[in-house]
Amino acid sequence: HHHHHHHHHHHHHHHHKPPTPSRLEPPAFEPTEPTDRARRERGSERARESERPSERATERERKKGEARGSSHATRMSGEIKKNPPELDGVPDLSQLLYLEMPNVVHNLKCRYDQKKIYTGISSILLALNPYQTLSCYGQEAMEVYSSKAKHAKAEPHVYDVAEDAYRALCKSKENQSMIVCGESGAGKSESAKHLMRHLAYTTSKSVIEYLERKGGTTKAVKGSKRRDSIRRLSLSMSSIDASGIQKMANKTSEELEKKVLRILAANPILEAFGNAKTVLNNNSSRFGKFTKLMFSEDEKNGVHIVGSTIETFLLEKSRVNFQTKGERNYHIFYQMINGLDDEMKKKLGLQGGCKSFYYTSQSGCDTVPGIPDKERFDEFMSSLTLAGFSDSDIDGILRVVAAILHMSNISFTVDEKENCDIAAESKAALAKASGLLGVTPEAMAKCMCFRTLKIGGQIISKPYNATTSIVNRDSMCRALFSKMFDWVVKSINKVMLVGNADKLKWIGILDVFGFECFAYNSFEQLCINLANERLQDFFNVHVIKSEQEEYQREAIYWKAVNIPDNQKCLDMVLKKTTGLLAILDSACQTPKADDKTFTTLLFKQFYGHPSIKQVRTLPGTKGRSKVSINGFLVRHYARDVCYDAKEFLLKNVDSTHEDTVNLFRDTGLEVAYKLMHGDVHEEHEKSESKRKPGRGKAKKKKLSIGGGFAKQLRLLMKALESTRPFFIRCVKPNLAKKPSMWVDVLVTNQLEAGGLIQALKIIKMGYPTRVGYKTIYSKYSKVLTNPPPDLNERDFVEALIIAYKFNRSQFVLGLTKAFFKSDQQDFVTSLLNPKNDLSEEIVKGIRSHLVQKKVVRSMAVVKAVARWKFLELRRQKRKAVFAIQALAMSLIARDRVRQKRAATGVELKKGVEALYAMDSKTRKVVEAVCNQAANWLATVSHVDDVPKGLKFLEDAATGSALCQALFVLGCPTTCHSDAQLASSAARDNCTDFLHGCKELGVKKAHLATPDDLFLLKRPLHALDTILNLCLVTKTGIEAFPTVSFELSEAKRKGTASGLSKGMVFLRSGGVLDGMDADRTEELFNPGFIARKREKEEKERQSKIAAEKARKKKEAEERRAQAAAKKAAEAEAERIAREKKAAAAAAAAAAAEAEASAQKQEAIQQAAKAASSAMAAAPSAVVETVKDAAQPMTIRI
Repeated sequence: HHHHHHHHHHHHHHHHKPPTPSRLEPPAFEPTEPTDRARRERGSERARESERPSERATERERKKGEARGSSHATRMSGEIKKNPPELDGVPDLSQLLYLEMPNVVHNLKCRYDQKKIYTGISSILLALNPYQTLSCYGQEAMEVYSSKAKHAKAEPHVYDVAEDAYRALCKSKENQSMIVCGESGAGKSESAKHLMRHLAYTTSKSVIEYLERKGGTTKAVKGSKRRDSIRRLSLSMSSIDASGIQKMANKTSEELEKKVLRILAANPILEAFGNAKTVLNNNSSRFGKFTKLMFSEDEKNGVHIVGSTIETFLLEKSRVNFQTKGERNYHIFYQMINGLDDEMKKKLGLQGGCKSFYYTSQSGCDTVPGIPDKERFDEFMSSLTLAGFSDSDIDGILRVVAAILHMSNISFTVDEKENCDIAAESKAALAKASGLLGVTPEAMAKCMCFRTLKIGGQIISKPYNATTSIVNRDSMCRALFSKMFDWVVKSINKVMLVGNADKLKWIGILDVFGFECFAYNSFEQLCINLANERLQDFFNVHVIKSEQEEYQREAIYWKAVNIPDNQKCLDMVLKKTTGLLAILDSACQTPKADDKTFTTLLFKQFYGHPSIKQVRTLPGTKGRSKVSINGFLVRHYARDVCYDAKEFLLKNVDSTHEDTVNLFRDTGLEVAYKLMHGDVHEEHEKSESKRKPGRGKAKKKKLSIGGGFAKQLRLLMKALESTRPFFIRCVKPNLAKKPSMWVDVLVTNQLEAGGLIQALKIIKMGYPTRVGYKTIYSKYSKVLTNPPPDLNERDFVEALIIAYKFNRSQFVLGLTKAFFKSDQQDFVTSLLNPKNDLSEEIVKGIRSHLVQKKVVRSMAVVKAVARWKFLELRRQKRKAVFAIQALAMSLIARDRVRQKRAATGVELKKGVEALYAMDSKTRKVVEAVCNQAANWLATVSHVDDVPKGLKFLEDAATGSALCQALFVLGCPTTCHSDAQLASSAARDNCTDFLHGCKELGVKKAHLATPDDLFLLKRPLHALDTILNLCLVTKTGIEAFPTVSFELSEAKRKGTASGLSKGMVFLRSGGVLDGMDADRTEELFNPGFIARKREKEEKERQSKIAAEKARKKKEAEERRAQAAAKKAAEAEAERIAREKKAAAAAAAAAAAEAEASAQKQEAIQQAAKAASSAMAAAPSAVVETVKDAAQPMTIRI
């Protein structure tokens, strides 16, 4: 039979234009809040609107991609070397000469065009999805691989990988694993099924071989018959002839065959419950599974399968109640509706077909091209029987599935008193569902309309509202379905379980959901992609990283290849307390939290992280059709995916409500009870009583979905790391699911994301086959009858390899292992085969090589001795010649020294002449500075006779004094105290001195060169260096007046901090170059400026005092004048007043006189009388008159 690649007949484009939805719920009860379904429907409406143009765009993009691919190839052909045409389509990519991506893709395409979908990269298998049925499967093919000779290199194939794993298990007794990975729709599940079939086949084969070995005609005849039946069995599992399987199973009661068949029977069962059609893949696994096939070895049957366990990961529960347009629910629903006979259909109430149930009609897609539901259903039913399900179990399973469909049609009414009830038109559906599940309609209605709450120890019932009743209905259906899935897996495992499972060896086949990216990505997609990310990391580490580290450890020369690393992304999601899943858990535990709480926490933690960024609008929507989401973008290894956080919290804690569990306490349907409560009634009672007291605690410990998945993933990786892995990388050649269509860009992206080019390079350049020296030595060293005493393992292995006529380029010897190129694997395998013996010829070869090596080594010793003797002779001969030569040389050398010295002398003379030829003003300045320097130096270095004046510069004694000074200042230098002028010793002194100055902190700008000091090339520079040295030393010696003066000046101006860099003194532009008269005087007469300033200050002070006195005097005078002026003014005023009074009096008198002339007369008369009476008493009269006159005046 040909095997059908079931999910390969996809005859439509990636983007679908789904028909309009048909809703079965009465529109009156449209939920008020957008539920999962309603919202996603709206989302897909939007997606549809935006997809029509984008479908064309994708087509356009694809063509552009193809065009770009071809133009890219032509453009690159200049830079990238192409492989010769005879290498087109080689079965193993490591045979290519040039490994660049375009070359690899080209080779894969050549093979794909010849319908060869498998290509090897050493031990990695690349499988391209052909999207059609091929003839390379079946009995003959399996036979080819299982009977291939140990060294034969067959065409790459999944059977080949399975065979290798089986042989590795037999030989090494280590667990093996086969990891099938790739994107959604690349063909992983199919590959996994083939692997399993082949392993089942090897087992039956090993049994037959055993029987044939035992001999005996009757047995042999029986054997051949049995062989046929077994082979037919293992093949017919891939065919659809279910009744045939049934018949054969009845015929063969043999235990082993039953086991093998049971293992294969698990596939159709799990596919029915866990696979569905998605946009990317017509038969997509919506769960992950890791199947361990247990092997045992005994005398009777060889290494054979004795059982298996299946571990499943993360079934996508939300699919039960919601599918996007163009996708289907799980296959089982459609298989039952199309596959049951009329009688059963009637019994289960499925006569109406897919369109009559909400869960199978909402997406508007109920058939899949290439998947015949009816035939699949027959296969499913016979597989159930094979896998050990009883008839009552099978009946129960069908009833639960049918009941879920009926439950999906139940709708609700809510009256004005907030009471919830089943809508009248749904009563029939309720009755049917409850009947199928073996509970009363009343109990079911109560569970669907009310929820029980415990408040203060009392149990109360609270009705659901229009929205939550539907949410609860869906949750019940999801719980039923996922619990059933778990129970089915558990039951299969129970049948397949073997007693001492821990002691058995196993081969694991990992088939997880592929990497996927839809228009709407939720929590499931994150988990799916995370699993793929983790596997990719495992691949990178295993194939690439571990190789490089091994080469380093074994000290083999190796040029590193850079490793694609996605650790950042994994840490970001999986870290124990700060990862995305941990943050999600803590958001779920926060009261009143929603998805905003979660994303806020997330970006607080990962702000600016390279693997994640916030997204607020749905990618690909803008302008009027812009869709706002609360999302985030994750950089996965394959591509960036945008997730919508909307349902993350809900999906992370999707637990079954207590009421649902309790509903099935007293069900009449045993299966329904087992789903919810485990197998036996008593068991449940026990666990229940145990759990009662600490219920609060038990609840808290329950792992969230995300946490549970992360834990499962950790355990899985631990299991895989303990095995020897084989990788099968599945690749999609196009998105349209069409046969023989090839899109370069798509394949390139998948290869790049999978790190396959790096892996290929390492395998090609490296030495993948390796074996320890110890292993070979302990196995074969006995062949040498009398081994040399100093034989070591490495030499022996080298001898052995060379005896087999190996070329040095095919192997390399490390510290503890021999490494071989990839094409030498079979040689090593045969070498390690316990039955393998070395031929006489090889033993001879080993001996001769070891002898040769010994000879070479001993010859090396002989040669060394001979050489030493020869050299000794030559040495003596040469001695004589050397003596003559030496004499001649010394004469020449002496001559040279003399010449050099003379030349130096001339230089020095020139320098001295130049020094004395300076104009008198400069010379005077330099002399003064020299004197100061000499004094300072004498003080610092405690050398008495430091030369003064210009002699300071031209005397060799200065050099040694300078070195002494440095010594004192804490920078010891060697000093030649008796250095002659212009000698090398003097030069050394100068060099040492300058080096010391630098050490002590004189900056480079102020350092002279040795010649400036030693041959007086630039005497001023030399002096500047000494001055700067004085400037940077912090000693208490004030013996260099010019420097102290500059320091004090800087302090006065506040620029002292700048002096740490040093300063220019004598050189042009320096402070001593072109000085004014005062500064010159200061130089020759230190303290002059200070004294001058002091004098000036005194004068200034006395001037100020005189001024003060003058001002004081003036002020006093001014005060006196002011006082006098004031007095004068007062006097004048008084006089004026008096004058005024007198004038007034005069005027009054005149008036009176005029007014009273009579009075005057009277007075005159009186006076006359008085005068006449004067004679008698003159004085008294006068007094009287006076007295009389005065008052009168005043009166007027």
